[in-house]
Amino acid sequence: MQRLFLSLALATLIACKFSSDGVGDASAVAPGTEESSADGGAPTSGTGDEVTGESGTTSAPPTSCGDGVRDPGEACDDGAANGADRACTPVCTVNTCGDGYALAGVEACDDGNDDDSDACVGCRAAVCGDGSVYKNVESCDGAGESPDCDVDCSVASCGDGTMNAAAGEQCDLGPANGDYGGGCNDACSGPGPTCGDGTIDAPDEVCDPAKSPPPQQLCINQCKVLVCDKGWGDCDGNPVNGCEIDHETDKRHCGDCETDCGIFSCKSGHCGI
Repeated sequence: MQRLFLSLALATLIACKFSSDGVGDASAVAPGTEESSADGGAPTSGTGDEVTGESGTTSAPPTSCGDGVRDPGEACDDGAANGADRACTPVCTVNTCGDGYALAGVEACDDGNDDDSDACVGCRAAVCGDGSVYKNVESCDGAGESPDCDVDCSVASCGDGTMNAAAGEQCDLGPANGDYGGGCNDACSGPGPTCGDGTIDAPDEVCDPAKSPPPQQLCINQCKVLVCDKGWGDCDGNPVNGCEIDHETDKRHCGDCETDCGIFSCKSGHCGI
């Protein structure tokens, strides 16, 4: 009987020790972890940065231009519709003039600089008349005809073959300026030299009927023949002064250009005392 009592007491002591150490307790939780959720979900680490599941640890997707979502720092994001010639550029900025991206249907070009002397000016192709001098292509550009610049963007000059009214030109036939009977004179101020303009244009003319004094002459045959009035002569052959000799009184040319009266006088075209 005593031996049975001792056996029961020993068994009771062993059972109490196991309970106090927690061995075999189904509710025990491993150190450093939280308990499983009430709905049986996967355990979490408790840091809030990562989620641990059957596939491992994952994090939120990073900001990405071209994903179709306008993320912080992006002015736009049209996803696959982004492009160098689209409203939203490949770097997710709104396509504007000067950004280096030429917007289709709006900008002819976009070189991304403020240089007005190159091939692209204000996102338009440089052309004569835009007011900007295209380097090595245009000599000038007055946004049209100006006193210093022809409409073709060359420097205005009489004789260049381009009539420039802003520079005071009435005509310009280039190398043909000044040709006798032509449409433009050397000054680009009107028609070229012609019979009747009041100027003796040698060698094409020997006289001009519109020239003022001397009146004692007649100019015929398209300004090529000078006919002197009766009693007058062109003895020096100079058409500028016309019929300069009065044969009625000039003792050195009495009656004609060859007769010299010497010591005598000339009266009524005859030499005498």
